[in-house]
Amino acid sequence: MRYKIRNNVVILKNIRTNNHKVIALNVKNSRFFNINNLALKIIKYIDGQKTVDEIVEIATKKLNIAAKEIRYFLKKLIKLQILEPSNAYSPPPITNILSVEWVVNSICNLDCKHCYLKNVRGWESLDYNQILSIINDLKNNGVKILNFIGMEPLLRDDFFDIINYSVHHDFFISIDTNGTFIDKFLENLSRSSDVKPYLSRIAFQLSLDGYDSQTHGFIRNNYNHFEIVLSSIQKLKSVGFTVVVETVLHDAILDFDSLYKIFKILSSLKVDKWNVMDIHPILNTKYLKYFIPSPYKIFTAFKALGQISKVSSFPINFPFKGVLGNGKLKGGLMYVCEHDDLGENFAILPDGNVTWCSRLFTSEFLSGNIYVEGFKTVYSKLKKHQIFKMKVSDTLCNKCPYAKYCGAGCRANAYWLEQDIKAKDNIACNYWKVWERLKKEILLNEKI
Repeated sequence: MRYKIRNNVVILKNIRTNNHKVIALNVKNSRFFNINNLALKIIKYIDGQKTVDEIVEIATKKLNIAAKEIRYFLKKLIKLQILEPSNAYSPPPITNILSVEWVVNSICNLDCKHCYLKNVRGWESLDYNQILSIINDLKNNGVKILNFIGMEPLLRDDFFDIINYSVHHDFFISIDTNGTFIDKFLENLSRSSDVKPYLSRIAFQLSLDGYDSQTHGFIRNNYNHFEIVLSSIQKLKSVGFTVVVETVLHDAILDFDSLYKIFKILSSLKVDKWNVMDIHPILNTKYLKYFIPSPYKIFTAFKALGQISKVSSFPINFPFKGVLGNGKLKGGLMYVCEHDDLGENFAILPDGNVTWCSRLFTSEFLSGNIYVEGFKTVYSKLKKHQIFKMKVSDTLCNKCPYAKYCGAGCRANAYWLEQDIKAKDNIACNYWKVWERLKKEILLNEKI
């Protein structure tokens, strides 16, 4: 019997945890498996064409490992449901791009203070057939995850049809929405028998930036939006969708009581995950004061999140947690966003232009139009872009002792705040001022 990597498992490269540089992610249940470099070399021979015996024979010769050990490893992968039988050959992708962030339209019903996509408002957007053409192109080149973001994707009249087409082409879907139009989506779902069997492939991501209508509504410029988000989460969970909630740290919610109130709300709604984030690049600098708090407040917030995470029934991700534990560095990077590993994903803008990061959408960062030029051409251009090859040593952070941990911060923050892609990310710098105190007072004594 031939074996392949299961459709719901994604191999993520260049993500560091302990001494492992690779993670196998089961998208369906968000389960992670660490894989070391030697195991990865064996996995590369698992392509859907070979039997266990054939994989063992090749790996034994190429890697000089005992056949017994390789066979044991393969059986373990099968038992963990990382591998599954393969009856058909599918050609390997030409790249290791696995995920695409897609700004699928340029309109939104809200006017959030911190929105970095305001400058794409009103851009011409691809039509339905053009989007389907791109989806086919992505499928043929090995992409597995489509992360649809705004401005507000559910404002597209054809969005449900796009999701329907995507899941039937074996994609896993993440939908980043403000929740206002969930009823419309669920109404379409109730009328469709095509999408219901694929609910496990679809996750929704909504934002809750406060514990009441004031603290949340101030950031969203809409004081009715708080109740809308809570109602939307409840409805999505009742249908069976995975729901991830994001909270952007701002000045009004940095104390323990505020964060604990948000946590209790999310617990009652039975969300699947809580991502607490630092601010994205903010283009309206008059609001910066709300999103770049003092180091003392940052310290207070991180300490609170560390305490809350101990009693949480769902995962809580927050700055520093990804790099520390028991007072020891785990080797991960706090500030490197999902677009840092350019071998894993890129972003498509509303008009089809491609950039390494949706936060860098000005002309100097674009690498062509994927609808006009196709995946292979724009991917080739992406790899030649200066951002693709940029290292910490190329930035003004090259002498900073913390750069090896924060990865020189966010290049989009540097660009929008300092108009220089090589500048310091002052938001990241502000966070890392609490590093020593956080390490001494929390991480050496408490497990996070």
